[in-house]
Amino acid sequence: MATLYPYMVQLRTEALGRQLKLWKKIIISLICVFILFPLLAISVASKLGPQFGIGFVAANSVPASSAALGYVLISAGNAELATALILI
Repeated sequence: MATLYPYMVQLRTEALGRQLKLWKKIIISLICVFILFPLLAISVASKLGPQFGIGFVAANSVPASSAALGYVLISAGNAELATALILI
């Protein structure tokens, strides 16, 4: 049986401030989220047709989905950096 709990239980607030100083990671993430991923979504959407293409671009251009932090936790990623990126 699995137990579910909010990822915020593992969030270290003292580490959150340090993550905001990691400019290289933040800049790479912002470039991916706002430039690379939308361009990839548009290129794939052109092959899907207008009905599916518009929805595909809209769904893949959202910078932080509601489950993104959950995926970071499941993959043992940096929850503090993911939270800092959402704050930006």
